Amino acid sequence: LAMPVATQPPLPATAPVTAAASGLIVAPGKALTAAAAVDGCREVTVGGRAATVATADTGGIATLAFAGDGAGPLRTAATATGPATVLAAQSDAKTTVVAVPGDLAEGRLRAALQAGAQGAPVFDATGALIGLVLGRPNEKRAISGLIPTAGYEIGTVAAAAAAAGSTIDPGGGDAVSSGRMVTTWAGRVVAVGCRR
Repeated sequence: LAMPVATQPPLPATAPVTAAASGLIVAPGKALTAAAAVDGCREVTVGGRAATVATADTGGIATLAFAGDGAGPLRTAATATGPATVLAAQSDAKTTVVAVPGDLAEGRLRAALQAGAQGAPVFDATGALIGLVLGRPNEKRAISGLIPTAGYEIGTVAAAAAAAGSTIDPGGGDAVSSGRMVTTWAGRVVAVGCRR
């Protein structure tokens, strides 16, 4: 006689936390990203650490709270034209920061951005922070494996950063290389993960 075997229904699949966007640490335990990047997320991570959406302002910027250390002052600029550099995060736990060149005109960014660049900080030629990428890059537009340049709205961050406890310094100064920007900001540009 065969013994009956109890079977259990399969466990529901759990959606992994994926690197959905980029963000910028602006104060101890506070990071900013595009609000649309974390809208509807059941779980959020900042650089692989659990986070919560503390606030989402009307300018399209969300403040994320997480257990983390601090950051120095932010140098911001209101420059709306000229060359720009986007620093995007490439993974969730061990972040690699990639510099993407772009151009600013009439308050919009033109750049060839890949998935994960939503919420990425945008800097002017002097390395001063202008804002965050609000739109989500669409990789389906790739032509022969290359991402064409597209236009993106930029969300200004000075008010949200100040509300999160960041010190804001005025921009200005000499031009810096994108390599120097990566070195300067690498510890503060983070991947933002989302489980929907």
